[in-house]
Amino acid sequence: MKQLWLKEWREQFKVALIGLAIFSLILLQAVKSGMSYLSSLYRGYETTIWADGLQPLVSNELLGESAVFCGLFGLALGWLQIYAENHRDLRAFLLHRPVDRLVLLHGKLLSGLALYTLAVGLPFAGLLVYVLVPGHVPAPFEWAMVGPITNVYLLGLVGYGAGMLTCLRPARWYASRIFGLGPAILAAIAVFASREYWQALGVLAAAGLVLYLAVRGAFQTGGVYPDQRWTTKLALSVACAVAGLLVCALGMMVLVLLLRDNSAFSYSYYAVSNTGAVCRVVANQHVYQLDGQPLLDEQTGQPVKIKEFNKTLAESRVTGVNLDNPNPARVPRRESYVSSLRYFVPWRVSDKVLWYWTRSGLLAGYQGITRQPVGSLAPGNLDTAFWVPENNYQSYFQPSQPTHVLAANHALYWVDVDARTVKPIFIATNEDGIAGCSAGFNDGNILVVTRDNIRLLNSAGETDAALPYAPGWPDYSTIQAYWLPHTNGFVVQLMPNDKINQQLGGKLDRQMVWLNPAGQTTHTLALPRLPEYVDDDIVGNACSLIFPPALRLPMEYFADHDYKRSIWDVLSVIPALLSAVAGWLMGRRYQFSARDQAAWALFHLIFGVPGLLAFFSVQEWPAKEACPHCQKSRLVDHELCEFCGGPFAPPARNGSEIFEPLVADVKA
Repeated sequence: MKQLWLKEWREQFKVALIGLAIFSLILLQAVKSGMSYLSSLYRGYETTIWADGLQPLVSNELLGESAVFCGLFGLALGWLQIYAENHRDLRAFLLHRPVDRLVLLHGKLLSGLALYTLAVGLPFAGLLVYVLVPGHVPAPFEWAMVGPITNVYLLGLVGYGAGMLTCLRPARWYASRIFGLGPAILAAIAVFASREYWQALGVLAAAGLVLYLAVRGAFQTGGVYPDQRWTTKLALSVACAVAGLLVCALGMMVLVLLLRDNSAFSYSYYAVSNTGAVCRVVANQHVYQLDGQPLLDEQTGQPVKIKEFNKTLAESRVTGVNLDNPNPARVPRRESYVSSLRYFVPWRVSDKVLWYWTRSGLLAGYQGITRQPVGSLAPGNLDTAFWVPENNYQSYFQPSQPTHVLAANHALYWVDVDARTVKPIFIATNEDGIAGCSAGFNDGNILVVTRDNIRLLNSAGETDAALPYAPGWPDYSTIQAYWLPHTNGFVVQLMPNDKINQQLGGKLDRQMVWLNPAGQTTHTLALPRLPEYVDDDIVGNACSLIFPPALRLPMEYFADHDYKRSIWDVLSVIPALLSAVAGWLMGRRYQFSARDQAAWALFHLIFGVPGLLAFFSVQEWPAKEACPHCQKSRLVDHELCEFCGGPFAPPARNGSEIFEPLVADVKA
């Protein structure tokens, strides 16, 4: 084993050094680029500052560039370790040493892991040390932020296995040889598309296991598929099926882009003008009154244009209500684990100090020039944590400063970061706390929802209007309030919970309540239920049939239980059945055993058309020739014809045969 280690390091050490140098430069440039946003603070400019670049561990730029490099470097390293022995039959010399092939493979894998860690792990470790030293990063840190770069590091190891498998497979370059890259590509997608760290880690582990087994089988048999064990055969088939799925998905996307009819989409929503009139907007183009007539322009008498109508909309605030799991406990799950918004939210810049809302519910300040922490602010005696600021979807500091008002479970607070003070301006007494809150920019109006009441406040925390929260939560879980400048009145809209309303058959209507300037209810209206979002994209749905039912079943889980079953899910059984039939016929044609026929039929039912592509990719298809006895096309790897049982035709004589028996006429 020691000699094998020395051999691998002697051959690939220079590759690891080159990778170390390149990756170090990539990380250095990404960190420098992220910190360049602070240059505006030195000059006193008010401009947008992207916060995710200030924390390198969750920087979109750094993670993206690192993932590309780690994947490609791991792929190249795995390829080179196998390719280095293909020249001049060095692999045959290695395999004839008195060492088990599995020991040789594990020696290669361990040395490759060490070389990869030298090139990639060492720069990542240096980046972590850089972040941990105070004065380098003007942003919050928590150990969960190490998760994204950990998965990016592991992604390179999956690419390493894909590189080895690609080099080991005896297939054509332009055909199925690159199918070994399928699990690595799927793992790369999962690293950035997964909501939780453990989900991406699970995909990485599964992809790594499949590639390890496939590499093991190819290394032990020289890539010959029939000689492998069933476990390695299954792993190779799954790897190729994943690649086939990606190829089919790519083809599906191209067809959808070329043939999709955008007019097949239809949606609508209600809007309230600054006079208090309610209108229905269809597909963000046409505006209708509640009686179904088009809204006309008073000057031209023609249907009003959507751009002009949007100028007349009333100022509004909207908030979701959740009494079981109030804000901020549910907020971090809205974002992916690779997003900076999972860990902190940029709030405001004041006197060159960057203030963040952290997952602990505190406001943490960092001096933008020295990059040193300046302290934190907490709500006070009533609460222990602030709710996430309203603009939690923004990963940047913006010149237009948000409100000074932050909410907590029992009160609203006026936060003055310059004076480092926190003062309550509204306290929810005897109402079991705050269930929802929305405050506007520049210290505008505020919407507050408690268990019993809906309150409309001004920026000073004074109540302008209030009404009972009825019907209440959980049937009505979204509240929207409108301020009407023309009448100085208000409108409150109570929207039903979509899931509960769907379970009740759509019996819950939207409730609209109009209030006068004194906060008294003038009239109410139940709005009819809007038509559901319509997606009659036949081309897209037909193309999606390429995904078999077994892959569609977990869609509801991965789509956060918002995935709706349709007739297309049932129709997806047809391509899977056709794939199983096609595979069965090919198996009969090439004389597969009953066990192999049953195994492939089950595989095709699970993976559908991508599984059929894997079937054609991994199987070795022998040539055929005409049988001299029955004239049917027979397999050349069988001693006897599978149709008539006749042997091969003897080779044609050319006069050079020396093993023919001597025949002579003997005369008495």
